Amino acid sequence: MERDAELGAAGRLTFTTTEVLMPRVVPPLLARCRRELPEITLHLQTGENLANVRQREADIALRSGGEPDGELIGRLICNIEVAIYAPAAWPNVSEDNLHEQSWITVDESLGHLASSQWLEAEGLMRRAVVRCSSTLAVCRLLEEGLGIGILPCHLGDANPRLRRVSPLLRDCRSQLWLLTPRQLRGVPKVSATVECLAAGLREMKALFEGKTAAI
Repeated sequence: MERDAELGAAGRLTFTTTEVLMPRVVPPLLARCRRELPEITLHLQTGENLANVRQREADIALRSGGEPDGELIGRLICNIEVAIYAPAAWPNVSEDNLHEQSWITVDESLGHLASSQWLEAEGLMRRAVVRCSSTLAVCRLLEEGLGIGILPCHLGDANPRLRRVSPLLRDCRSQLWLLTPRQLRGVPKVSATVECLAAGLREMKALFEGKTAAI
C-alpha cells in the first residue's frame, strides 16, 4: 500500500520553503494546489537548510540561490530582484540621500547575501539602527517606520505601506528554484505538484522581477 501511494499521483508530500516567501507567495500557491490536486496533501515546512531535501526529509523545495548540485533536480523559475524601500510616509527619501537615512539591515547570520555585501561596500551598514536575523523582520520594521532597507521586490512592491526608492540592485539579484531529490524523478505525485507550483510561480514572475506592484 505504501509503495502504491509513492508511485501514484495521490498522497502526502513535504514542501519546504523559506520564511521570506511565506507572506505573499506561498499561500496562493497552496490554494492553487488544493484546487488542482485535491488528492495530494502538502506538509509545509519553513527553513533555510537544504539538507532536508537532500536527505529525503522533504520532497519539494522552493528556494532562492544558484544552480543546485547533482543530488537535486532543479527547475529555474525566474530572477528575484531587490531594491531599496522606505516607509510610504517618508516622502523625502531618494537615491541622493541614502547615506543620511536610518537603515534596517540583516545581521551577520545573513552576511552571505549579496544585498548584505552591497551595504557593507557602500558603507551603509554603519547607518543601521536595527539589524535582523531575517529579511521578513526587516520588512516588518520598515512598515513601522523605523528606517529604510533592502527587500526583494515580491515583498516590497506588494506592500502598500512601503515605496521603492531606488532602481533594481542588479548585483544583488538571485534566482528562484523549485528543487526535488533526484531519486524522486518521475514519481507522479511529485511531478504533478512541481508542475502546479511552477505554473503558479510563473504567474508571479513580474512581481519577482520588480515589474509590478501587486500579485
